[in-house]
Amino acid sequence: MSASPSRLVVVTVVKDDIEGFERTCASISTQSRHVEHLIIDGGSAPPMLECARKWAAELGSVLISEPDRGTYDAMNKALDQLNGHDRVWFLNAGDVFASPEAYAYVDERSSADNFTWGFGPVRVMEINGRLRHIPKQAPYSRRNYAYGRTPICHQAAVCRVRDLRAVGGFDERYSIRADYRALLLLSQISEPVHWDMPTVEYHAGGISDRFLLRGHWQEHRVRREILGRGPVESARSLGYVSKMALRITTGRSIDALARRGIVDTDWRSRRGQ
Repeated sequence: MSASPSRLVVVTVVKDDIEGFERTCASISTQSRHVEHLIIDGGSAPPMLECARKWAAELGSVLISEPDRGTYDAMNKALDQLNGHDRVWFLNAGDVFASPEAYAYVDERSSADNFTWGFGPVRVMEINGRLRHIPKQAPYSRRNYAYGRTPICHQAAVCRVRDLRAVGGFDERYSIRADYRALLLLSQISEPVHWDMPTVEYHAGGISDRFLLRGHWQEHRVRREILGRGPVESARSLGYVSKMALRITTGRSIDALARRGIVDTDWRSRRGQ
């Protein structure tokens, strides 16, 4: 990649997901400005690698293809490829920009020399293409983020590479919530910049959706590691995990009833969940 004092680099991590990868790259091609793009392929089969090479040539992207240990290992590899002054935005296979102006909009709002990290809202799309109901979030604070009252999707976060490296990048001990850990550590360095315009869309049904309880338990472990193990904090963390476990169990039970036609499938929207 060409040298530059500070670039906003979009990183796409992929392995054998041609459909999702093409959706992401097609979205990049619609942006009003050229997108600095790095593709980290996890050693895919030849059809995927051929697809990646085609898009890399079309978009002017840098492509690196080699085996890895999973998504977070690949994201750490991306950090090794970038300049410390760069800003990184992970838009992995299947994620798309919400509008043709998204890249330019975020680039402008993250370009200050003292920028460490920032985030904005996302649009979560159901598998059937409908927009998922998203409840209102509490105003950002480190505590609100830590306890899930202001959730931040990694697709909506942009970070300075040197600062992300300084907090250790993505800790692979947390197979689902390494991004949560990294952002919580960044929050100890600097308050985030917040932008109001949704810049990313992603489809529901990924690992975080399929393993919700495991993800919440990993968040609990991260909070104990970073915020301390005092009795008050531990009680709040365990209370939060217990509450999430109850909501997940209840939600899945009602989903099962909805599939049988016993209850309305739109129950989440009506209940504001």
